[in-house]
Amino acid sequence: MDFKESVHLTTLLLSPKPAVMRCAGSIITHFAANSKFRAQILTSNVWSTILNLPHVFPIIEEILREFAKYQGAQQQCTDPISGLVHELLNMLRAGPSNFDRWQVGLKGLLALQVF
Repeated sequence: MDFKESVHLTTLLLSPKPAVMRCAGSIITHFAANSKFRAQILTSNVWSTILNLPHVFPIIEEILREFAKYQGAQQQCTDPISGLVHELLNMLRAGPSNFDRWQVGLKGLLALQVF
């Protein structure tokens, strides 16, 4: 797989078709062990959009748990360029009144061992 084109997988998470979203999530988690792949995925500029779609939350949690398994992934995920941790913190700030966003933000940060 061309790593530069791997970023387009994140846009498939925005698909209105649940099967397409699940397949994109599965592909991302499958290649999570490859640090170059993770770097490309994490520099995608669609994370802020993806993390605002409640129906994608379970897929995002799965991706973050898989990324967290690999050495160096935490640093890649917390790199300000990725914007991922910033978005997870925003989700956590939503508070328990918006339980779904709060829960995903918290689980994502815990998976990445940010706390």
